[in-house]
Amino acid sequence: MKLSSYNLIIYKSPYSYWYNTFTKNFFRLSMELGEKVSARLEEGPGEETDLPASLMDKLKEGGFLIDDDFNETEAVKDLFKKAVNRKNYFMVVLPTLDCNYHCWYCIQNHVDSKMSDETLKRIKLHIGHMVNVEKIESLHLDWFGGEPLLYFHEIIEPVSRYAMGVCEKAGIPFMNSTTTNGYFHTKDKAQLCKELQFLQFQITLDGNREFHDNVKFQKGCESTFNHVLANIDRLLSLYEEINFVLCGVLKNIDGSEGLRL
Repeated sequence: MKLSSYNLIIYKSPYSYWYNTFTKNFFRLSMELGEKVSARLEEGPGEETDLPASLMDKLKEGGFLIDDDFNETEAVKDLFKKAVNRKNYFMVVLPTLDCNYHCWYCIQNHVDSKMSDETLKRIKLHIGHMVNVEKIESLHLDWFGGEPLLYFHEIIEPVSRYAMGVCEKAGIPFMNSTTTNGYFHTKDKAQLCKELQFLQFQITLDGNREFHDNVKFQKGCESTFNHVLANIDRLLSLYEEINFVLCGVLKNIDGSEGLRL
């Protein structure tokens, strides 16, 4: 047996934290015990050792101790080749450059626009080609804009249903995600998001309700902050297989800019 070249030990009282950057396994020991174990292993972690069998098993299972003939360099190269040559397809789709908000900090020009029927048709053809000809191993559609949900039923739904059908027939995983302001996740759309396998949402919240509503406002909506939070709560209540990335700028009490998320 030999020590892995990818072991990382951090000593921070009262513990020592053990992490292997190759296997991503980790555990912790007391600082005193960690120092003793580390010193003992540096002397030579042969099969004959006075270290507890349970600890030795943990070190072997976690990849901290490896067989003498195991070539970690070649293993890393193999992982790199697999990552470069993997056929998991990530596709960003913009249904529109328009948006229902006009946030002062936005760098985009929100022009009145909508994906044409011809482009929609070509996207479907492209998805079919990638699945059936290029033989991708998974498909991830990420909807961006503008505000992509402005055209949920006209664009997102038909493309997603087509992609789901093609992927199901080919036996490969499919998922949807979107970067959105969260305003249009009404009851019917939230239910459809679950049906269309939306598993990740990135939504911007500009601080607390006061600051958010001063930046993002919608005719007929008293508080877009409350509206978006209600939509998020609705999505969370519908299904567990969901991931939210909330981003924006948190304001300090005096109104100055605080933490940017």
